[in-house]
Amino acid sequence: MARRAENSDVGWPARPDTSLALNRMGTFDWDLDSGRMYLDPTALEVMDLRPDEYDGTPGGLRSRLAPGEEARLDTRVAQAIKDRRSHYGAYVRSRRRDGAPSWTHIQGHILRDPSG
Repeated sequence: MARRAENSDVGWPARPDTSLALNRMGTFDWDLDSGRMYLDPTALEVMDLRPDEYDGTPGGLRSRLAPGEEARLDTRVAQAIKDRRSHYGAYVRSRRRDGAPSWTHIQGHILRDPSG
């Protein structure tokens, strides 16, 4: 087992955002009330979007989702909210910038205010 030098520039254990990024897993924060959605740099990379191309809304992902996937994902989220579940997830067909097909897994945790 290798030992890490005490003054190493690499922190250990890695922060969660670093671990996620190294595994090409981005994070997002979606305010369901306002419709605003933040994607971290790795999430933008996963969706093959540059920051200047993304408008901060779910619709801003439309160019990277295959036809029908946006509606399917909206239905999945709406059903999770209706069922009062704390999470949702789905694999969605996506498209790279060059049009190549891909799959993306989206998983969310739903936080509710005191009124539900």
